[in-house]
Parts: sequence; structure tokens; C-alpha cells
Amino acid sequence: MIKFFRDLKKIYLEDKILFITISYFVLFFVFSFIMPHFMNENLKSIDLYMISSPPSKFHILGTDELGRDILYRLMIGGRISFIIGFLVMIIQILIGVTLGVVSGYYGGIVDILIVKLCELIMSFPIFILIVSLSLVFNGGVISIILILSFVSFTSLTRIIRGQVIRLKNLEFIVASKTLGASDFRIIKNHIIPHIFYYIKIYSNRAFANAILSESSLSFLGMGVVEPQTSLGSMIASAKNMNVIKYEWWTFVFPGMMIFLTVMMGIFMGSSKKFTQKNSYF
Repeated sequence: MIKFFRDLKKIYLEDKILFITISYFVLFFVFSFIMPHFMNENLKSIDLYMISSPPSKFHILGTDELGRDILYRLMIGGRISFIIGFLVMIIQILIGVTLGVVSGYYGGIVDILIVKLCELIMSFPIFILIVSLSLVFNGGVISIILILSFVSFTSLTRIIRGQVIRLKNLEFIVASKTLGASDFRIIKNHIIPHIFYYIKIYSNRAFANAILSESSLSFLGMGVVEPQTSLGSMIASAKNMNVIKYEWWTFVFPGMMIFLTVMMGIFMGSSKKFTQKNSYF
């Protein structure tokens, strides 16, 4: 813990943008994963006497059309959206890196099949494909994670494939093969460390895009469904004109949270220290 704060102080001195983004995600984690356990039990239930009430001392951010506290729903919705974004990013990286490395390193028929698979997926308009698959699988957190992961790994696969093709013909890898090193050892010790930079740069964009895609689907009613909630499903109330006119608090606060989370993810990828190849961030 002490080392973490020392590193954070060093980051603050070297890269203000990265410091701000890390600080935001630490606060986001505390807000969405820790604070709900300390909320008053009354705020976790429906209050029929406070339906669609504006921000007040009883409900700091107001209530929705069912009398549910917006602040508590922001915490839970932020947690669900973060989990979806994080898991989609991880699955994309696992699929994209695996297929990219296999395609670039081994070539031949395997390379052709993987490239054709990527081209097939990329030939469809991505959002139309996501919506179509969501209609087939009826939404839900697990379905959204799998759908977004399946349609979005192609870009990383193509990037990794190109880098592996370049790397596998370099002298130090050819020398390792000559000395009898196995393919697994070469990939683990020589290929992966040299493509980690591209994985790192891709990861923050994948996280931001996953949250935006989930929010769009939930807004359209094809994402996270009740009784679960996400930031996207919270702003779905804005489809009603009366809500837009008179109940702004029901969608403005989750909209702001989506905006800040996505922008911080993008800003992290723009920071100097994050984009350094020898950086552990």
C-alpha cells in the first residue's frame, strides 16, 4: 500500500493526466463497490411517497418513476457497467491476442482461416450486428459481455498478427529456434513481451467502447434488464419527453457518469507515461 502511494506521487510529478485518470477510477471503485454497503437500508428500497421526486435532503440525487433512490442506483449501475466494460476488455484481449499470435506465427491455412473470420465479422456494420445478436439472446449481463467480446476482437487480432509476422523473422527469434527453443517458449518469452505495448494501448479503448456499447443497448431496451440496472438502463427514461422536461435528474447524473468514465479511459491512453513502451502502466 505504501509503495502504491509512492508510485502515485511519482506519477503526479511526471504525468498529471495519468494521475487524474487513476484517481478517478480509484474513486469510481470506492463509489460503486464499497459505498453501497454503507448506504441506509431505506435508500435501497422503493419509496412510494417519493416517486419522481427532485433532489432533496432525503434523496440527494432524487428518485426515479418507481421511487428508487438515484444515488444508490448510480452506485449499482456504475458497478454493473464497470464489470461489463472490464470483462469485455479482458475477453477481447484474450481472444484477439491468441488468434493474432497463432495466425501470425504459424501462417498457412490457420492464418487464412483466422483472417477470413475477422473479415467476415468486420463486413457487417458493428452496431447492427450487436443489436441483432442482442435481440436473439434477449439481453442480460452475460449475453452482453459475450456479444460485445465476439464482435470486437477483430481489430486487435489484425494488429497482433501484423506485429508477430514482423517479429518472427528477427534474428533473436530465429536464433532461439535454431537452439531448439519450443514454439510456446518463444511466444511466451519473446513474442508476448514485444506486443504488450500494443495490448496496453488497445485495452483502454476497448474498455471505453464496451461501456458506450452497453449503454446504447440498454438505452434501447436490449441490454441490461430489470431487476438489474446499469448506467445505460438508467438513462433509458430519457426516451419519454415528459421525463426530459420535468425529471432531468433521472438521466443527467448517469449520463454524466458514463461521459466521465469513458473520457477518463480515453485520456489514460493519451498520457505520456501510459504510452511509454517500458512503462508498467
